[in-house]
Amino acid sequence: MRARRRVPNVPGDFATLIVQSANNLPEETQSQIRSSTLAEKAGWLDPHPSPKERMIRLCRKNTEGIFQREEPARVLLPNLEELSQQASRKWWEQLREKLKEAEEALN
Repeated sequence: MRARRRVPNVPGDFATLIVQSANNLPEETQSQIRSSTLAEKAGWLDPHPSPKERMIRLCRKNTEGIFQREEPARVLLPNLEELSQQASRKWWEQLREKLKEAEEALN
């Protein structure tokens, strides 16, 4: 009998985890990621412009943006930790179901 996949521990604040993880990458890796992101080109059927084109358009607009606050976005959602855990848990559960369906299809 195969071992059941369990949902891993879910971080309390997934966005912060991603930022911290990215900041812990070596500078060379961060530079490679930036370069490859800026090199991406949008295809004819892509629903959005490339990241580089988005950045160029934002710089041309020279606007202040929608939010003029200095606090982190989490102040807008006082229950961010709970929402992050729920969203992460749901994502893992959906992934587990897809893996289960794929295994059943192969057997």
